[in-house]
Amino acid sequence: MKNLLMLELLDLGLKELPVSFQNLVGLETLSLRHCGILLLPINIVMMPKLASLDAESCKGWQWVKSEEGEEKVGSIVCSNLALFSVDGCNLYDDFFSTGFMQLDHVKTLSLRENNFTFLPECIKELQFLRSLDVSGCLHLQEIRGVPQNLKEFMAIECISLSSSSLSMLSNQELHEAGQTVFQFPGATIPEWFNHQSRGPSSSFWFRNEFPHNVLCLLLARVECIYEDYIPMLTVFINGKRHKITSWLEYGEGTGVRKVKLNYTYLFDLESAFELDDLSEVALEKEWNHVEITYAGMLETSLVKATGIHVLRQDDIRYDDPYGKRKLEHDLNSFESQPLIKKPRLSRWVGPERIINLLGNAADGALITNAERRYRHISMDSFCRRCHSLEETILHALRDCPEVAAFWRSVLPKKLAPKFFNGDVTVWLERNLDHQSFSEAALFWPTFFGIAVELLWQFRNDLVFDHSGRRGLDLSGAIDIVFKRYKDYMGAHASHNLMTRNLLKWKPENSKDWLLRLNVSGAYDPSSGTAACGGIFRDKDDDRFVLGFSVKLGESWSINEAEILSVYHGMKIARKYDIWGLYRDILRRHSIPISLGIARQHGFGKIRVESDSDKAIEFVQRGCPTSPSTSTSKSTSRRKHCFPLCQELKALTSATNHSYTRHNAAADSFAKFGLSMKQQGASIFSSCPSFCQPFI
Repeated sequence: MKNLLMLELLDLGLKELPVSFQNLVGLETLSLRHCGILLLPINIVMMPKLASLDAESCKGWQWVKSEEGEEKVGSIVCSNLALFSVDGCNLYDDFFSTGFMQLDHVKTLSLRENNFTFLPECIKELQFLRSLDVSGCLHLQEIRGVPQNLKEFMAIECISLSSSSLSMLSNQELHEAGQTVFQFPGATIPEWFNHQSRGPSSSFWFRNEFPHNVLCLLLARVECIYEDYIPMLTVFINGKRHKITSWLEYGEGTGVRKVKLNYTYLFDLESAFELDDLSEVALEKEWNHVEITYAGMLETSLVKATGIHVLRQDDIRYDDPYGKRKLEHDLNSFESQPLIKKPRLSRWVGPERIINLLGNAADGALITNAERRYRHISMDSFCRRCHSLEETILHALRDCPEVAAFWRSVLPKKLAPKFFNGDVTVWLERNLDHQSFSEAALFWPTFFGIAVELLWQFRNDLVFDHSGRRGLDLSGAIDIVFKRYKDYMGAHASHNLMTRNLLKWKPENSKDWLLRLNVSGAYDPSSGTAACGGIFRDKDDDRFVLGFSVKLGESWSINEAEILSVYHGMKIARKYDIWGLYRDILRRHSIPISLGIARQHGFGKIRVESDSDKAIEFVQRGCPTSPSTSTSKSTSRRKHCFPLCQELKALTSATNHSYTRHNAAADSFAKFGLSMKQQGASIFSSCPSFCQPFI
């Protein structure tokens, strides 16, 4: 009997174990199932090699005090017991009064489905305890202590827990120590959490290396639950889905119970899951985007909120470092700001419907699966063609393996590296410029636009199952594109392939323009310095959008300042996405902009108004030349202004220009620019005091 390692007793009407039981000095595992009322000596946990004691569904469990001599021996002998489980054994509060502290070396403690009402404060002294499970303890009200090294805690269906106990389970120091995996009732986000979001996903950006202390939070209302159930998650890094392996066990459909409770899942990402390929991630960009979304709960729960908390903050941020606008950082700054031109979709030859599609792609307005998940329309953001990567606009139109094969089949091989490069806007700009792909054996911009439309049409058929198509028929797609291209070019040959503006010119009627830019210049003859300024506002002058003042430095005349006011105004309109700001203002005032209104009023265009007819003439016709008055000085000036003419032409391709009488509001910004001490631009998100008398 000394060599017996494991003993399992099932369905026996035992009341107590015989004294001779302790002669099993080699016993390592003791399992008791459905054994009635059971009396066990306290010092059973001191058996020299016993590592696991597992009892289940015993009607009653009672400790029996040892003899005085045995108790003294037990007090000086260290227990080797690592797992102690008494699930469904009808335990009450007195279980903790006798013998409980003999479990001082236990690492895993399972007390599921019992009747006690509290966990005692002395449980904090179990310094080796790492896993505690009290799930199904419906009467548990109070947790008086949490062991300092506890890493896993499960309290599923503990419906009576007090708010103070739930707060103790969300202790910041406990979780920031790392490696915790907690599940308990409630739906309160801890105040110390860095970031939270509504819906089934949350995200952050990191640089250098993936952080090792990422805490994840999920709050969900669960309708039914499996035993040992933990919600599965999906991790995207820079849009790529990463394989994850769970360190924990998942329920597989056994022990299903219906519940209607709010649950909190709070866990350390590395403790619950292992991610692959992280060593290469930090090499892709300076800032890398991580998105964590939860799957497997769509039918069984309603996700209320998710959250992320990272202890090390130096290389972590929760806003997009590559966002389109950094307006808050720049507003009201008197320091010089470089006015960088943003790439823009500007010219194309082809049907009007494709113009709209290309414009939506450039604006990021196509509803891909990634966007559908972001809007909580779908839980699935994967591409329906390749089923391996997140479907972004670029993935759907260029980078999906099936789509990429299509492009490679119609492009000369040497053009492929240039084609498969750049973000969405740069990619569209390049392909809609006929000079970029002049080596292709066709007029590429038109062919490209027709192909993009077909690829998007095929994608929609696949996602919404309009035609039952399950993949991209490469040869069929090529035939369709070439036929549409040939038909269009045959019908429009008389146009001589002249490109036209994506946003067309309109007659000079102020009612056709929702947004206006009033500009003005100022000149100081005594110092030879100049400044310019302007104000963006809507057509009725009652909504201020943005203002700017620019100190120009040395200048030849007031006319130069007036011209540069248009130049800097359009630069600022592009840098700060002026129409995006205007749309935000309209939304704040609950003013809807329908598609019909947008088309009727030229939504997306700007009407530039100046009180200088020479400035308008310069913008529309370029630098005037006159051979009779040509001098070395004027020739030098024309050489200087030629690049400005070219850039102004590009900047104002979607604007209208008109001469107006003196505009005091714009003039106030120009005069303020003249008073600035240093050259540079100052941007105003709200109307400044010096302009308010003129609004």
